[in-house]
Parts: sequence; structure tokens; C-alpha cells
Amino acid sequence: MDSSILATSILSLLLVPTATFAEPVSSETLTAADGKKVKVFHSEKIKVADVNLKDVVSKAKAAVKEEKTKSNSETFDYILFDDQQIYTYEETPASPDGELVVSDATTPAQTLSAMATSGQTDFIDDGVGGKQKISKVGSVGSYLSTVLKLPTGSSQVSDVSSSHSPYNYAGFEYTNTANSGIGSWQSDMGLQYYQNLGFSGTASGWKPILTLKQKTGADTWTALSN
Repeated sequence: MDSSILATSILSLLLVPTATFAEPVSSETLTAADGKKVKVFHSEKIKVADVNLKDVVSKAKAAVKEEKTKSNSETFDYILFDDQQIYTYEETPASPDGELVVSDATTPAQTLSAMATSGQTDFIDDGVGGKQKISKVGSVGSYLSTVLKLPTGSSQVSDVSSSHSPYNYAGFEYTNTANSGIGSWQSDMGLQYYQNLGFSGTASGWKPILTLKQKTGADTWTALSN
């Protein structure tokens, strides 16, 4: 990646498998520096150069390797985004060599969910939950990591009404103190609990969520992704 581009990366460890990838436009296989065959799913309008993809994969694999244990039941997600693209890298027991999804950073307004409406300042609806504590890892400008263990089996959430939505998420914020705060950034990433999943809409489970907003006016926040 060009060092002149502001890039942010997030590494998370999920102790249950989680599907995070949207429907791709095209796909290919990329040979990483460690010789592994990484499946790359493209959703961006203009294809990112292979040299940039390999750079992202190298960063992701290095971060995952630092956190990975011998357990074969862990899922690792590494997300890196800059002004142009969002890169989502994942290693799971089913795909140990890794998979990478590339998408454009700007999402059309019509595809944004209700949480991204212009009048809303909170990214996730009121519900039951709390923020994860994120610890700084590595050198300045490297990445942040956290471990999130979801309830499973008999400990799974079972007494949630339709008016509540449990979630675990991490929040990041950059505040511009000048010009009425225009140019400030806020982002939330985490997992939200749903009770309307599956073919019949009656299954329960956790779904990943990522929102990124920039303050573009004195009282206006623009959602760039979700």
C-alpha cells in the first residue's frame, strides 16, 4: 500500500465461525508470500493491482500469525481500509489458507441500512450489550486486536425480545477540532444478534457489522460503508 494513503487495519478473533463475505462480482486465486493459495473475491469497480493485494495479504497473515494458537476452531478476520477500498481477510478452519474480499470504500446510499440515516448519530440501535476493550498491539500505526468469545449452546441468548438487539462491538473515533468538526471520522465494528435468520426466518445467530462515517457538514454525517 502507498505509505502516503491513510490506512486503518483491525484484527479480530472470533471463537465461532462467522460468514462475513458479500456476494462477489468475480474471484481469483492469489499466491501469497508464504506460498499459500488465497482466494480473492472482487467487488470493486476497478480491479486493485496484484502487488497491492499481495501487500494486504502479507500484512493480514503477519497479524494473524502473531495472534494464532494451535486451536483449529478459531476464525480470524483482518480488515484494512483506505480512501479507495476496504479489504476483508479471513482465515477459518474451513479455509486455513485465507480468503480476501475487496470492495470499494464508498457504498451507494440506497444500499445503506436504516442505521446510516442522516439524522442518526449512533451507529447501532439501542439494545443490550457493551463495547469491547481494545488493546494497542505492535508499533505505532500497526493494528489493533481484540478477542471476542460469543455465548454458545446452553449459554446462548434465549430471553431477548424483538425490541432488543444484543451486540458486541468496537468503536474508533478521530475528531477534527477545527471547522466545526468537519473531517472527523467514526467507525464501529462488531457482531449483532438476530432471531430471524435461516430459510424460514426463525433461526438465531450473530452477524458481523461494520460502519464508517465522516462528518461532512456542521450537523451532517455521511456513511461510507456498512
